[in-house]
Amino acid sequence: MMKEELLKLFSDYLEDVDYLNDEQQVMLMQLGLESERTISFWYSCFECMNNAVEKAEQNEMRLSFYMDEECHLIWKNQEIVLEYENARELIARFIDIFEPIYPLGTVVELSEDFSKSLKLKNQTYKVKVVIIERFSSTADKEAYFPYVGTVYPVGTLGYGRCIQFTSSLIDSVVHAGYQDDMDNAYILLMKKELILDNEAVSFGFLSKGRMEKYREELGVMTNE
Repeated sequence: MMKEELLKLFSDYLEDVDYLNDEQQVMLMQLGLESERTISFWYSCFECMNNAVEKAEQNEMRLSFYMDEECHLIWKNQEIVLEYENARELIARFIDIFEPIYPLGTVVELSEDFSKSLKLKNQTYKVKVVIIERFSSTADKEAYFPYVGTVYPVGTLGYGRCIQFTSSLIDSVVHAGYQDDMDNAYILLMKKELILDNEAVSFGFLSKGRMEKYREELGVMTNE
């Protein structure tokens, strides 16, 4: 049921996109059906656009992405050619819509680089964080963080701050929180409100200029 609702959100998004024809939308909906197998590929596409990698590929799905003057998304014998900004938007929207959101109470281990950036006292390991809030948006609702957490085991009492972070900064899940149909409904509601209604984007997909614009507004520890 959750997957069907996410596909509907993605379909609603594609209907308002004017740079894709009907065949391209069908191709993207088919890729949406395979979202669990391709999320890492879409992240690699984003890294390619940021010049971190030359080309993104997933051989199992016969998927590839590369850039020249334009951006090329190829699946089997089909190809979508997009301008840079349109490709960046499409990749961000695909990930934001289909990427799973962990429930409240989930304990995650953050990436080593991000853990070091927190500069916590006596830190000799990757930071574990308890998720206490989700979909934390800026005042204008143009950007949001999927997660807000507190440092395990001391919480805000020990460090006096919360940490806002994106899915890409999660290295592993230590303990999963409780999730039911009510939680799934909340996730769908927030994705619709932020991504479709307000055209918001997860903080990690903002340009560097827009990231800096929001840092002081958020008032808590942030990182892309």
